[in-house]
Amino acid sequence: MKLIFIYGAPAVGKLTVARELARLTGFKVFHNHLSIDCIEPIFDFGTPSFFKLIELIRVETVAEAAIKVKPAAPYLTELSTLSQTPPAFSIPK
Repeated sequence: MKLIFIYGAPAVGKLTVARELARLTGFKVFHNHLSIDCIEPIFDFGTPSFFKLIELIRVETVAEAAIKVKPAAPYLTELSTLSQTPPAFSIPK
């Protein structure tokens, strides 16, 4: 699976860039708001449960896509800096 992460401060245009890249390349977009919108109605933003479930959704979604999606299927993911905690996964160089 090809994967591009766009990482940066909130409200700087990451999703706008991701959508344009998707339009130009055919990549799929898995953006920050998808996981937040799923969890926020139940757990308050910023609580330990909120961050735990956000991380779980993001990591498991990317992991499952790596297993199930065609090897050449590209994905874009846009993540805002929600906390000082780094993601639980890293991309090998």
